[in-house]
Amino acid sequence: MVIEEGITTIGTFALFDLDNMDFLKLPQSLTSIGKFGVKSLSMMSVDIPANVTSIGENAFALCAVLQKFTVAENNPAYVSVDGVLYTKDGRTLVAYPGDREGTSYSIPEGVSHIAGGAFFVNLELESISLPSTLTSMGTFAFNYCFALQKITVAEGNSAYTAVGGVLYTGDMSTLLKVPTYCGKKDFKVPDGVTAIGDFAFSDCEDISSVEIPAGVRTIGEGAFTNCINLRSVKLPAGLESIGKSAFSECSALTKVTFAGTKAQWSSVRIAEENEPLRNAPIDYTG
Repeated sequence: MVIEEGITTIGTFALFDLDNMDFLKLPQSLTSIGKFGVKSLSMMSVDIPANVTSIGENAFALCAVLQKFTVAENNPAYVSVDGVLYTKDGRTLVAYPGDREGTSYSIPEGVSHIAGGAFFVNLELESISLPSTLTSMGTFAFNYCFALQKITVAEGNSAYTAVGGVLYTGDMSTLLKVPTYCGKKDFKVPDGVTAIGDFAFSDCEDISSVEIPAGVRTIGEGAFTNCINLRSVKLPAGLESIGKSAFSECSALTKVTFAGTKAQWSSVRIAEENEPLRNAPIDYTG
C-alpha cells in the first residue's frame, strides 16, 4: 500500500484491519501516526519518513511478522537501533518488531521509558532484560509475548525488580507481569504484594493454580484473562476489588477458595466480564 503525498496523519485504527498488507510506503508529508494506527499480519518492515514527529502508543502493536524499523537519517524525533524503534534521545523504546530475529533482548542503559504496546504480540523473545535506568512503562508493554519465559532487571533499578523471571515494582508491592511461559504450574504470589497489576498473568498457559496472599487488596483489569489452564485460585479475605475481565476466558476455573466469609465476599467489587469467576463454586474458609 502506498499512502499518497499530502497526507499528514494516520489516525487511530486508520490502517488497523489490513491484515494482508505486506508493503506500506509512507509519504514524506506524514507527521504523525496514531494509537493502533497500523495492523498487518504480512508486513515485514516499516520505513519512518523524516517528518514523522509523533507516534502513538501501540501504533504497530499488532504487526506480528514485522522484522525491522528503519528511520530516515534526518528525522529529528526517532531513530532505529538494530531495527528497534526509539526516540532520538534514546530514552524511550517506542516499538520492538514482533518477529525480529533473536530470542533475547537487553534494553540498553539510558532508556527510561517503554512505550505502551512496545513488545505487544511478539513471536520470538524468550527473555527481556530491563536496564537500571528504566523508571516507567506504558500499558500492554509485554502483552502477547508468546514465547516469553523470563524478565530480568539490572542491579541499581529502584523502580522495578524481578524475582524468578517475574516482574514487580521495586518495592515488591505490585506484581506487574508473569511471562507467558513462566514454567510454573502452581504459582504463589509473594507476601508483601498488595496489588496484582493489569494483565499481570494474562495468557499464562503453564499455570493451573494461584495462591494470592493476605495483603492483596486489588486484582487489576485482565489480570488472569486467557489463563486457559487455570483451575483453582485462592483469594484473600481483605480483597476489595477485581477488575474488568480479570478472569475472562478462564474456562478451566472450577475452584475458588476465599479466606473470608460469604458476607465479606459479597462486598468485593467485581467488575464486568468475570463470568468464569462468578460461575465457579466458592469455598469460604473465614
